Amino acid sequence: MDIKLEKGKALVLFGARQCGKTSMAKKIAEAHGKYAHITMSELFGTFNSAFIRPDINTVIVEGFIDNPRDVSKIKSIISEKNILINTKGKNPEVGETPHFIFCTGDKKPIQITLKDRRFTTHMYTLEG
Repeated sequence: MDIKLEKGKALVLFGARQCGKTSMAKKIAEAHGKYAHITMSELFGTFNSAFIRPDINTVIVEGFIDNPRDVSKIKSIISEKNILINTKGKNPEVGETPHFIFCTGDKKPIQITLKDRRFTTHMYTLEG
């Protein structure tokens, strides 16, 4: 599977549990440099400096949500060229927005239209 990551566009890998989505996401991310692996709750947390840093090129996020308000937040994060880096006890800094890969076992991984330019979805199976 030859998948390239693009700025302003997130990759969504979905499929059954234990089919290799996260392993594939790690391979794709490694091709772009260093990566961080987080949960959805960490993405929406107050402090993001553990995974939004200049040395991190890609963030792999486990899980997905269908809450329209949270989907809008994700779209906004993906679309922006820069992102605020929030470190506890420090003033926020501006950094470049990394690539995002979402891995989920949900059958309908995200509430988007087929023409949404911010997401590329791939169903992943045991065969790849």
